[in-house]
Amino acid sequence: MTILNTLEVIPYFAGGAMIASAIALNYRYSHRVTDPSNKFFNVFSFDPESKSRASFIAGMLFMSCLVSSMFGFREIGDTHLKPFESDKLFFKGTGMLHFMMAGFLMGLGSRFAGGDLTKYAFYGIPRLNYPSMIATATILLTGIITATLRSTIPFLEGLNIMKVANEHIDFRLSWLFPLIAMGLILFRNINNTTIVRDNLRSFGIGCLLATGMMVAGLTRRHQMLDALSFNKHWDPILIFVYAGAILSNMFLLNMLSTKENIPARNEPTSWISGKMLLGSTLFGAGFGMVGLTPGTGLLVSPVYLPQIALFFLPFIFLGQGTGATMEKWFTRESKVTKIQ
Repeated sequence: MTILNTLEVIPYFAGGAMIASAIALNYRYSHRVTDPSNKFFNVFSFDPESKSRASFIAGMLFMSCLVSSMFGFREIGDTHLKPFESDKLFFKGTGMLHFMMAGFLMGLGSRFAGGDLTKYAFYGIPRLNYPSMIATATILLTGIITATLRSTIPFLEGLNIMKVANEHIDFRLSWLFPLIAMGLILFRNINNTTIVRDNLRSFGIGCLLATGMMVAGLTRRHQMLDALSFNKHWDPILIFVYAGAILSNMFLLNMLSTKENIPARNEPTSWISGKMLLGSTLFGAGFGMVGLTPGTGLLVSPVYLPQIALFFLPFIFLGQGTGATMEKWFTRESKVTKIQ
């Protein structure tokens, strides 16, 4: 696609602004940066904040299911400015091994880097955080190299270990499942108004983030691959999405911050390390391989069942768990060396 008309870029700017708003609101009320990869991993930690993370994810899934139920996706084909691609287009040129490898790389990379593309690009850069700029540049450069190579060199194409299995799934009531999960969270904490309020807020912010990602076209996998591939199909979508998000958050992060909650310029990280660069490189390679991130993968998982839910998201979790285990092992080895 070639964007020539000003009206065509409005959804991308608007989607980026919605993503920025969700990030700023999440930081304002939870003192944390919206980071779908770590929220997905930490929701199973069962710490006091796990309910809030679960509500956030429920909000994202609710909005994704609601949109797919209302508008469908099989009739859309490869039409732009629609939230989802057709089954045939979505799985074209990519096998299940791609999704497994990419999920593991992004999970491992986000653990090593201390965050994902959402954190560094949409939060760090608006704060003029130089390590975030380096991390974002590393992720995108690696993603561009990987996607460009994949567009010219076939790699594991056609190695789908199972056929498309969602032809007969009815999505019209799928939005009830995350809504029921949210209802259970609220019911179990009905006597604690603070927890109820925080979880409702997290649910709403998750809905806003999901809406922004879908409006911005980040859930259209092949459009993301075209945006990362430097070839005749190059699509400038990411330029407008990032511009809308970064410019918006330069204003929103300051406006929504309180005196007790002003994000420092050196957040989310004030140093550049080999570990962060390695993690950013791994994350970028996974991104360039399939055109999905942990956040967008979560959004498309109810639509492209069961492939994404079975062969992408669990491997993000596996990669993060592997990274956490490696960090503990290296930390223990370092302490042993120091003692000796």
